[in-house]
Amino acid sequence: MNDFQHDRASTSAEASWRQLFQPWLKDADADLTAVLQDILEQHPELCMRLEEALGASQAEIEGGDGTNEACDATIDLRAGRSPESGSPESGSPESGSPSGGARSSPSASLDLPAIADFGDFDLLEEIGRGGMGIVYRARQKSLGRTVALKMILTGQLANAQEVRRFYAEAAAAAVLDHPHIVPIYDVDGRDGRHYYTMGYVEGPTLDEVLKAHPLRAEMAAEIVRKLALAVEYAHERGVVHRDLKPANILMDSQGEPRIADFGLAMRDGQGTDERTGDIVGTPSYMAPEQAAGRVKEVNEAADIYSLGSILYACLTGRPPFQAETRFDTLLAVLEAEATLPRQLNRETPRELEWIIMRCLEKKPDNRYPTAKALADDLERWLMGEPVEAHRTGLWPQLRRWWRRQPTLVSHLVVLVVMAIILQIMHVVLRGSTGYLINMNLIFLVWAGAITGYQWMLDRPRLALDADAPVGMSSFPQWLLAPRQLAESARFLWAATDVCLLTLALFLTGPPLGSLLIGYPLLIVAAGMFFRVRLVFFTLASCLIGFGVLAYAFETLRSPLYLAVYYAAGITSLGVMVAYQVYRIRALSRYYHKELG
Repeated sequence: MNDFQHDRASTSAEASWRQLFQPWLKDADADLTAVLQDILEQHPELCMRLEEALGASQAEIEGGDGTNEACDATIDLRAGRSPESGSPESGSPESGSPSGGARSSPSASLDLPAIADFGDFDLLEEIGRGGMGIVYRARQKSLGRTVALKMILTGQLANAQEVRRFYAEAAAAAVLDHPHIVPIYDVDGRDGRHYYTMGYVEGPTLDEVLKAHPLRAEMAAEIVRKLALAVEYAHERGVVHRDLKPANILMDSQGEPRIADFGLAMRDGQGTDERTGDIVGTPSYMAPEQAAGRVKEVNEAADIYSLGSILYACLTGRPPFQAETRFDTLLAVLEAEATLPRQLNRETPRELEWIIMRCLEKKPDNRYPTAKALADDLERWLMGEPVEAHRTGLWPQLRRWWRRQPTLVSHLVVLVVMAIILQIMHVVLRGSTGYLINMNLIFLVWAGAITGYQWMLDRPRLALDADAPVGMSSFPQWLLAPRQLAESARFLWAATDVCLLTLALFLTGPPLGSLLIGYPLLIVAAGMFFRVRLVFFTLASCLIGFGVLAYAFETLRSPLYLAVYYAAGITSLGVMVAYQVYRIRALSRYYHKELG
């Protein structure tokens, strides 16, 4: 499709959009739910976009923000319930996938008429829905076969960019003919609706399989080995998938995996429309260079990372990185280290863990050089032969530990350095043995306490079900629930830091001088948890701790204005750190909405 055709498609979409909403715009008192029902009967493929469209149209009439009962009705219908019911049905299209496996029909749960006849195809049921496309199980009348037919979600209202991406997806998959890749049959359009047909896979997605239970190690390794060979086949033909994840892997009736959904594929080094800084893909399964928006650096190594993430999910039942928001997940992909699979599933073979962690290396050059090399290593493991992946040395393990638990490691390093300095000063200055013993005890208690707090913080990552019922009868369970425990651990950690630092300074006695820098450092360290309330809690604790020392030692409050200057300084620092954390959290909410 050339630029002229794209411009025509975009102009046609705008005209169709105005025509679609013209009756509603003329009559502000119309029954919005009835209007919505009429529109959906004519355009069932537009269900996911109508919420935004109707809200904007109503805003034009009322001069408001577009929030009204029509939007609520749209949400209700999209979730598979009537506007009055408020209870979702089991076949909600939100749970579908744009890939084309056989699943329950969302169109039936919406109680909306499906498009029964579409040229050479009878559209039988909706089987998947994604951010861009909608997939139907269809019967091709001329050949008498069942296919999966994918349309642009916005149908006749698709703009030029959506059309261009849709055809790029079809073109990328059309050059691939592999038993573990869903084949593309035909690409065409009818009545302004662009579509392509592909092989119909009668089976669930790998994601649906993993929601029930993780896979046995042998089965997981065999599935990912076959996927790696299919990915290598695609790479040899210049196609990089960029969105490999369990939801895009279909399992056929024989249990064979098929790769689907090439909507974000890059062909011959060219993406769909991204610029540097754009983030495309699924955060939990994307490579760090992809999460950072470094579009020019995304290549075959990104797919190898995603294959390692899929193997991780097959063995543990969850992706390597999974946080409360997508922004937090992106940060974890960029900076953190994945929890070792054996910590989540003790039955994970150590060699498979080595293979996974090599795939998940932050630097692309440290991963397998090709998908074929990954497949060969998995085959060696399946045959009982030694694998090329191996346990890393001490320094790489320490580096991974620091990425996995940066706050704990930073604290421990500081405590160790302080303990070493203390021992040296005791020998050189022949200090008090009692003081040395007391300080070493403080350091040991400090290290033990923060290690325990780190365990509390890690529990949500180690638990597959991190929620617990909340109620008076289950108060102990709620108190020990992983997420509540982790939130408490952050504040306990901050309080312990301030108390033990204050105790250590009290035992040391004046002149404290540069040792008072410990309080500002604790405030900055609190910002590493990205909680505004925690920063202010730490600030208040530090002010109280300094107040105790000033009360105990007259030299700290004489002259008084110096103590006031110090307190004002750390207060300013705390406010600045809290403000920066607030800005980061605002970005987190923005990305959660944009990527959701």
